[in-house]
Amino acid sequence: MWFVLAGSLLAWKDRTLGMRASRVEALLSSLPDQRIDMLNLRLDELVGILPEGQLIQIFNKDGKLLFPMAASPATEVLGSTPCALPYMHTIRVGKDEYRQLCHPVAYGGAPAYLGASSTMLEDKILLDTFTSALCKMIPVILLVSGVGGYWLGRRALRPINSLITEAQNISTSDLSRRLPVPAANDELRQLAIEWNSLLARIQTTLSRITQFTADASHELRSPIAYIRTTAEYSLANPGLDGETREALLEIVDETRSTSDLLDNLLTLARADADYVFVEADECDVEPAIQEVCARFEPLARDKQQNLHWEIAEDVGPVLRMNAFHLRRLLTILLDNAIKFTGAGGNIVVRYDTTAGARLQVADDGIGIAAGDLPKVFDRFYRVDAARSDTRDGVGLGLSIAKWIAELYLGTLTIESQANKGTVVTFHLPSFDPGVPSRHTARK
Repeated sequence: MWFVLAGSLLAWKDRTLGMRASRVEALLSSLPDQRIDMLNLRLDELVGILPEGQLIQIFNKDGKLLFPMAASPATEVLGSTPCALPYMHTIRVGKDEYRQLCHPVAYGGAPAYLGASSTMLEDKILLDTFTSALCKMIPVILLVSGVGGYWLGRRALRPINSLITEAQNISTSDLSRRLPVPAANDELRQLAIEWNSLLARIQTTLSRITQFTADASHELRSPIAYIRTTAEYSLANPGLDGETREALLEIVDETRSTSDLLDNLLTLARADADYVFVEADECDVEPAIQEVCARFEPLARDKQQNLHWEIAEDVGPVLRMNAFHLRRLLTILLDNAIKFTGAGGNIVVRYDTTAGARLQVADDGIGIAAGDLPKVFDRFYRVDAARSDTRDGVGLGLSIAKWIAELYLGTLTIESQANKGTVVTFHLPSFDPGVPSRHTARK
């Protein structure tokens, strides 16, 4: 703005001087060359009516002043510079500046040049006033532009924030969700469309993998069961030699492990597909805990471990949870505790309702290294086999336990230190045995 105004003022000054010079030149060409007295008289009349006419001078080629006859104090300081062609220049006289036009003319039939000058004081005052006002307005302009830029930026980024928020809510358990497609036909719209297309392809691929896992697990159960039944039937033959009997026992053990693996795979495949329907009936907690612990007591005794359970006296008698899921969750946790606890170790099962329903399985076994803790819920992840007895596990137990906990909107957490033991806690935050749960059924 400052440079535009300064340039406009200078251009207007140059046009004004050019118009004044044109009027003087027209007057000179309209009078006879020999009538110098009449020429000067008409020039006096013209410069008397022109703005800043007293600053108009005519010189011969040698620089002698021809008009006016005597230089005034205002024009004497301006001086003169001969010119063959019209040109503009700025001269400084003391603290004042003048814009001057030098223009060739004919005076009395002889070559001469015209000097038309104009003070730039008014232009300087106007430009200084504008500069001062502009400097005062700069903070306001910066504030307005900053607020406006922030508002425009927020408005422009709002669709991006919406896409980010929606993308964060998409997980492998719910790939049916899609990003909102902006109405504006721009790059964000194309990005959302392409992202939704990618999600659709991922969903299709995972669905096929999940369906294949479920189908394969289901179809393999029958032949595995047949192999196990055949091996068990053959073991009933009293005429078997020792080597054959040992081989058949290994077949039975392997088929039992394979059947458990297939059951776990089928469970997780159904969980991935959300094809699980839960009726959250009331489960008697204490009998369920006692039943599972009694089942593991012989195994704990074989490893010279001390297994016992503690149930708070003031807990509610029932838990709004499917009894099968409760027993399976506790079975997984106890199985891991016994595997990872050495001879002479202690395993404790605790249940209380001080802050919701809380079921804990604690042991003083080998614990879990800090680097392994974030991965223990990953499928097929197993800790270092040299530190534990994991020959019978494939790394799916805790994945299923975590899924059961989340099925009832609960949490499953693990606290552990290497060589000091592990505490696994299943927690239902809102627990009221007398009020039906609204969040325990999912399909």
